[in-house]
Amino acid sequence: MNQLATQALPAPPPMAMQPTGETASAFAAATAKATVEARYLMALRTPRNWDQVRRDMLHECKRPSFARNKSTWYRKPIGGQGVEGFGIRFAEMAARCLRNLMVESVLVFEDAEKEVHRLIVTDLDANNTFPEDYKVSKTVERSKPRDDGSYISTRLNSQGKITYTVPAEDEDLLNKRGALKSKAMRNVLLRIVPGDILDECKASIMHVRGDAAASDPDGERKALADEFASVGVTPMMLAEYLGHDLAQCSPAQLVSLRDLYSAIAEGEASWRQAMENKAEGKPTPGKKEAREVWPADKFAVELKRWAKAVELLIKTPDDILILAEKRGDLTPEQRATIAALQPGAGGAGDSADKSATNGAVDGATTQATDATTTTDGGAQQ
Repeated sequence: MNQLATQALPAPPPMAMQPTGETASAFAAATAKATVEARYLMALRTPRNWDQVRRDMLHECKRPSFARNKSTWYRKPIGGQGVEGFGIRFAEMAARCLRNLMVESVLVFEDAEKEVHRLIVTDLDANNTFPEDYKVSKTVERSKPRDDGSYISTRLNSQGKITYTVPAEDEDLLNKRGALKSKAMRNVLLRIVPGDILDECKASIMHVRGDAAASDPDGERKALADEFASVGVTPMMLAEYLGHDLAQCSPAQLVSLRDLYSAIAEGEASWRQAMENKAEGKPTPGKKEAREVWPADKFAVELKRWAKAVELLIKTPDDILILAEKRGDLTPEQRATIAALQPGAGGAGDSADKSATNGAVDGATTQATDATTTTDGGAQQ
């Protein structure tokens, strides 16, 4: 009975044995095409507004928690003046504000020792593509060999101890890929943001860090001591680096120390590099050249013009602060005076006054933006 039932079963149709390789390739190609088309379609529907991008980025830079973050701005001790720049968190914030970006990473080469990845950032608004390659080594350094006693090579570290190079575990490779990918993305994204917006963001970050150090120097000093301790730098080592106790630091020195901590915490520099620069007599990394403080008489003259610019909604108090600090250092009282400026009501009854003072305000705004255009500003007046 069972044998007869088995013989009665029909043979499977030929269509069931079709190859699946071509189907999978076609599906992957269709998916990629649909994804790219959808992204460009959304970019066409919501084009980038650079004025909005600028306001969004400056708003983020004014947040104390963001401006004081170790990954927002760093300064590492390389060369005489040191190297400074925006960190990974800043680049991620810029990507959120820019919008209409497509970020892809593909593996282009791999062998037993390394991987080579290519990061591709596409600006969907301008249809520009920015590739960046980065190499991931499949080794890590440890203070001892692997459990079986094997290692690849050895070297002496800065403390004279042996450091072993061993094959990286999966978790180590994952961390290295993520860190290098973030740095590559930072390098590419900073090429897309206009330079004037980056300059304003830097000035805003420095302003927030300077205010934090000036308003509560003791709190900033304690926070820096704890943060440096987290990367293996003790208060005694800081005192040796500074040449005096940490409690004697000025607000400007506290800001410079925060820049140095950011570089060390992000792996951009090491404490050894900072001490070597100090021993060679090079300028302290992160230490800025002293600038002239705004004279009281000059500040009073410019304040009248800035007040008119704010009253007529040509500039905001924050814009005036950034422009003024490009030309000199402001005292806390001067910062408070500028921050207290209020825009006018802007009613119809003010139209005659606005017409009468428009030329003077334009000239004053030009002087606040660039000191070299003073002659043009006077001509307008």
